Amino acid sequence: MIPQFEAMENIMSTRATYEFNSNGVSNFVYIHHDGYMSGAANYFRKMMNSVGEGITYYNAFIESNVDCVHLAQSHEDHADTEYRYVLDATGWLTVYECRDEWMQVYGSSIEDFLKSK
Repeated sequence: MIPQFEAMENIMSTRATYEFNSNGVSNFVYIHHDGYMSGAANYFRKMMNSVGEGITYYNAFIESNVDCVHLAQSHEDHADTEYRYVLDATGWLTVYECRDEWMQVYGSSIEDFLKSK
């Protein structure tokens, strides 16, 4: 098997949107796969490795996941998602899952989220 296809076997089409709030502004991205919490944790880990002075969570998330992110205007831009992640400038992460309707399923600091996943 060709190595590039081996990596693709583990990708799940669980779609999610990610919202980043800072200074009263919300920015959104969409990722078509691995949107379940442990998959999203991988994207957030990459982001945390890129965060530095003057680099927002939003910019770090895009830069570290550039191969799979798509910019969006809101969560509703992609109505077929299963998860919504909302990260504020203080590092508080809220996770919503669609179970007939959107329900909050998790809330903690980004650091605690990453430790739990």
